[in-house]
Amino acid sequence: MTDGKDPRDLAALLAAAADAQAEAAKRLDEARTCEAERPVTGDPALLGTVAEIITAIARQTDTRGVLERMAGAARRMMPTAGCVVLLRAPEGGGANLAAYWDAGTLWIEGASRPHAMPDALERISRGDTAPDLILDLAGAGVAVGEFRVWFNDSGAPESDTASAHILAEATGLALACLALQTNARHRSVREPLTGLFNRRYLEDTLQREIHRCKRMKRPLGLIQLDLDGLSAFNLEHGRTAGDRLLQAVGGLLQSSFRGSDAACRIDDDTFVVVMPDADLNDTRLRAEHLRDEIATLELPLGQQVIQSVPASIGVAGYPELAITGDELMLAADSAVQLARGAGGNAVELAQRAVTDQP
Repeated sequence: MTDGKDPRDLAALLAAAADAQAEAAKRLDEARTCEAERPVTGDPALLGTVAEIITAIARQTDTRGVLERMAGAARRMMPTAGCVVLLRAPEGGGANLAAYWDAGTLWIEGASRPHAMPDALERISRGDTAPDLILDLAGAGVAVGEFRVWFNDSGAPESDTASAHILAEATGLALACLALQTNARHRSVREPLTGLFNRRYLEDTLQREIHRCKRMKRPLGLIQLDLDGLSAFNLEHGRTAGDRLLQAVGGLLQSSFRGSDAACRIDDDTFVVVMPDADLNDTRLRAEHLRDEIATLELPLGQQVIQSVPASIGVAGYPELAITGDELMLAADSAVQLARGAGGNAVELAQRAVTDQP
């Protein structure tokens, strides 16, 4: 598929996110109608009911907001407890410290770290000291992290233990919803092999950026590259090696361009980079450098090192050579064909000029 994604995977992610949201709504309704609903300890006028706390956590639209609400509620529901939150990275691997607090200290990821983390919490975060409670943060089948609670020397009061479970459940569900939504959005605009943007994102970006450049009277550069001989490379070295080559080129594009540039893979061996505010000369120079980097790329495969295939690269630009997104893509593709006709491993400037510019 040219979009580089399996729609069944995306549909499953969207369905899981919808299920998580439905589960959250159900839990909120249960909390509001449950006979066991009670004012929280501490200052009921300030925090309201358990249902209101859960609602406040569930309404947050980012991880930091969820953790801020969780910490605020925990410090009032369990005023003597020390707490640590560890969250898993989206790409997998171990859990990382995301927040900690006690009666005198509060830190949430994204803020400056206090000069000294309380010793007891530091030991708990490292796993050197066992906390009184270790609660999973999870929802909709997605595990997002752990909530570790320490009650000092006073033991674990029943009410505080119940409060910790309520907070862990509400926070886990909220974070799982955010994780599923983020993953779904990512999969809708990224292709899975290289992690680059897909054709859909490219088309939307070109339309948006050309409109902006027209309004601001700014240039826009476009680079299209086709790998020369990828099919023959796959036949000689195998499809796994071909996939690694595509991933290496994708990594090169991600690391070699500005954060404002959009690197996309739109077909098996075709990549496109959109460069806002880059004039035609700057775009051509960047393309020349990219051709050299690809030509010298080496891939470790087993006990051997395989040389990359070269690339035919076309360069086009707004407003010199095109004034619409479709024209810009056609111009860049025509330049790629010129580069192929010249024997490959070359950079060519699009020849089709626009004469009727607004």
